[in-house]
Amino acid sequence: MSQGAYRSGLSVIGNRTGSRMRTGLVGIVAGLCFALPMAGSAGVAAQSPVIGTISAVDSAGTVVTGPGRIVYLVPVSGAIRNEWRALCQRQAREEKAREAARDERPGKGNGGDTVGHGAAERDERLTEERLTLLQRHAAWRVTSSEAGEFAFDGIPRGTYWMLSAMRVGTRQYHWVERISVPLRRPQSLTERNATAPGCRDGLP
Repeated sequence: MSQGAYRSGLSVIGNRTGSRMRTGLVGIVAGLCFALPMAGSAGVAAQSPVIGTISAVDSAGTVVTGPGRIVYLVPVSGAIRNEWRALCQRQAREEKAREAARDERPGKGNGGDTVGHGAAERDERLTEERLTLLQRHAAWRVTSSEAGEFAFDGIPRGTYWMLSAMRVGTRQYHWVERISVPLRRPQSLTERNATAPGCRDGLP
């Protein structure tokens, strides 16, 4: 039955039965109009898919997709930011103590290449420690396909950090992207937006 015919049917029913039937129909329709938005706001209307791709380039400039990469969604919260700051403060104290111990050792300053290599490894370890903190608070996680595609279903509207990591040859990529759900477009994780936020910059 068309919408016009349905409306005509209601008019005919109302004309035949009088004001009592019209009052009853108004009450039923009003009840339906009240119930449907409530159900929608708690269900489908309040959730959205989050889709995207992950890839990066190798040393030759070739784009490499990220199969089997874990992508996390972490709800943005002040409590997590506080944990992040506390971790950064602890890391700063440990780094200061390490430098003081190094300065007290004899023969400091020798073996610059070794020291530089050790600093890079230490920075990577500190970065991994900070990212692990965020991963512990992840509410959702998915694994990317062979084509580097990933999809989350039924994510409540809100603000999230999207996390992932990928190694291509000797290059290590990290992503901590702040997103708002629903997304306006698929989220792309590439070398262009790869970043591992440090303690000085803070979380996005």
